[in-house]
Order: sequence, then C-alpha cells, then structure tokens
Amino acid sequence: MPGRIFHRLMRALQLKPDVYEEVEHDQGATVEALIIVVIVALATALGIIISTIDPVRPVYASGMTPLGSIIREIGGWLIWSFLAFIIGTRIFKGQATYQELLRTIGYANAPGLLSIFGFLPVIGGADVIIGFVWRLATGYVATRQALDIDDRKTVITIVLSLVPYFILSTLIPF
Repeated sequence: MPGRIFHRLMRALQLKPDVYEEVEHDQGATVEALIIVVIVALATALGIIISTIDPVRPVYASGMTPLGSIIREIGGWLIWSFLAFIIGTRIFKGQATYQELLRTIGYANAPGLLSIFGFLPVIGGADVIIGFVWRLATGYVATRQALDIDDRKTVITIVLSLVPYFILSTLIPF
C-alpha cells in the first residue's frame, strides 16, 4: 500500500488526469486519501512547531497553531469535497459520489506537503503561495475528473466550493 500511495501521489502532483480517474473508482483509495490529508496536516503542524523554535522569526503569518492546522487541513478536505459534490452534481449535473470526491480531492491536497518548509528563511512564505497555487491546480484536475464536467463548470465548482471554506477559516481562529 505505501508504494502504491507514493506512486499515485507522484502522478497526482504531476497533474496526471489518469491517476485521479484511478482513485475515483478505487474504493480502497478513500483510506489512502485520508492518509495523504493527515500527512499534509502533520507536515503543516511540524512546520509551525519548527518555526516557533526560532524566537527571532514569527510563527507562521497566519498565527495558526499546530493543532489548528491539523483541524483546518482535515476539515478543509471534508468541506471542499462535500461542497464540490453538492455544487458539481446538483447544479452542473456531474456524475460522482461524495466518496469519489473525497478520494480525488484527498490526493489533490498533496502539494500541501510543502508547508513543512515554512520555517526556512528563504522558502518560508513562498511555500505557502506555491503550495496554494499547486493545490488549486491539482484540485482542478481532481474535481474535473471526478465529476466528469467541462472546464468552465469545474472552475465555477471550485470557486463556489472554496469561498465558504475561506470565509469559515478566517472567522474561526485556530
């Protein structure tokens, strides 16, 4: 299983649509997706912990705590997957189950692994921006493949599903 997750993870990071189709239809990949999201959450928490060791540098600009980062990553995955499912299937008549979106979007969270490097002076901050943009790109491919909808509908689905998440994440401090 670890070898399969790693191989799929590398393909997901390369934006290969076939891997998202593969995990969409593999019911066993839900646990794999959860493992990826938990590893990303732990990497984010570790980046925050390491950044607090240096008293000269501020803790992540967001002020997020390690526990908060874990809650936000896992909660964000569940919320994004659910809203993409509702919007994609109800508004745009996409064909997917919530579990299929959990799997594909779980793999799409892989660029969040960059957050472990947030403590590095040169990379800190850039890792957040690069990871965010890369995650949007993998999320785009994951959503499009899972819902089997066109590009325009995919972009609208992502925007409409992420806006409530961003609002919640700014209102609920961790």
